[in-house]
Amino acid sequence: MQPRISKTAIRQAAREALGKTDWPIACYIMDRARELSGLPAIDDNPQPDELHGGPHGQLAELLSSCSPGVAELLSVADIGDDGTLIIGENRIDRINLSGARLNDVSFRDARLYGAKFARANLRRAVFCHARLADSVFDGAALNNARFDGALLRRASLAHTTLIWSTFLDADLTGASFLEASLYNAALDRAVIDGATLDGATFNLASLAGASLRRASLVNASFRKANLEDAALSLAYLHKTQFLGARLTRTVFVSAGATKARFDGASLDGADFSGAWLDGATFDGASLDGAKFEGASLKGARFPANYDSLLSCEQLESCTLVDLHRTKKQQ
Repeated sequence: MQPRISKTAIRQAAREALGKTDWPIACYIMDRARELSGLPAIDDNPQPDELHGGPHGQLAELLSSCSPGVAELLSVADIGDDGTLIIGENRIDRINLSGARLNDVSFRDARLYGAKFARANLRRAVFCHARLADSVFDGAALNNARFDGALLRRASLAHTTLIWSTFLDADLTGASFLEASLYNAALDRAVIDGATLDGATFNLASLAGASLRRASLVNASFRKANLEDAALSLAYLHKTQFLGARLTRTVFVSAGATKARFDGASLDGADFSGAWLDGATFDGASLDGAKFEGASLKGARFPANYDSLLSCEQLESCTLVDLHRTKKQQ
């Protein structure tokens, strides 16, 4: 059997590498780990095939472009028999893992306040119940990543790809998802109050029971998304699209939803009391039991069969739509 570098040697070499910047970190860790494992030194580049886990293991991928931040991560990580990394409950504040390849790594329960993951590859990574306040993930690849129960207050996830990712019960207060892609993501019961989601895409995503109070969602898209029982009071929804979305019992009290599109959406029992809906469209929407008390509907398009939901003043300011024909109420 071909001798391999031991996992203990990797961790020890990584600890010794911390703070070293005068040579490639990957080369140092590999050379030192070989020495600690009783293997002869080599003059060539690191040989990832010698790592426990084989050429497809996470260690081989990490060490192929190891940075000081990755060295710090390796120094505290547990390494599984298959080469996977498990961070556990270790606390590493403000670690810089920008651009690192960290696919499939488990950060479950880790404390990584202010960590930098910008442009990192984190597909299928697990951050469940991790503490990531003030962390930065801008431009990272996070498809199928799991953040269930994680603390991400004020975290920045701008321009990230989060397709099929999960944030169940996560705390995302004040976070930024600017122009992020969250197709089919699951954010049920997540707290996203005061967050910035401008230009983000949540098509087919589930946000049932989520709280987005005072959040900014300008030009965001929620096509066929599920926001049943969600709270969007005082949210800024200018030109936000909810086409075909499930918005049953969703609360939009005092929200600014000018020029928003609710066409084909299910809004039964939704509450738009005091909301600004000027220029909004509700073509083909279901509105049984919806509330519009005190809402502004100037220039809005509203289904004619639901005119009983509106006051006389509201009827005079909006356009009622009936079977593809519109008629301006005088």
